[in-house]
Amino acid sequence: MSDPHGNRPFPKGVLVAAGALILFTIGIVAVARTTGYGVVEVPDTKPVQAVQVRFDERPDGSIAVYRGRSDTLIAEFEMGSQGFIWGVVRGMDRQRMLEGAQPDAPYTLTHWADGRLSLHDPSTDRVVYLNAFGPTNLDSFARLLDAPSGPEQAMNGGTP
Repeated sequence: MSDPHGNRPFPKGVLVAAGALILFTIGIVAVARTTGYGVVEVPDTKPVQAVQVRFDERPDGSIAVYRGRSDTLIAEFEMGSQGFIWGVVRGMDRQRMLEGAQPDAPYTLTHWADGRLSLHDPSTDRVVYLNAFGPTNLDSFARLLDAPSGPEQAMNGGTP
């Protein structure tokens, strides 16, 4: 087979353009970093409510949610329900495992004055802002803020 490009050299104009694009990109990033132009920051706001919550997977696959380090049950979810909660918690648990952090430490669920809701892991300092996942998923966690304490009042299958 013959080479379709023959022995022609690579066009210098394309190399110069690619080099210029790379330098331009590096320059824009440097300006943005030094001046703060174009940086999106979450404004400081005060917490309205914060609770410590601990998640525990039971042998039958259900999830038990406890208040802080206590054995006060605030919610129960049957196996297969509340997949969003379990997905977020498993992701954060994985981070704990990678960093060698305490696996059963409670998380901090915080409702902020601007309406945001976050789940913070003090063990790894990881924060997940839950508003980004839509109102249905946000509601899954928001209900834990005001969940009544005690097993007789726990949520079953994700419904209060």
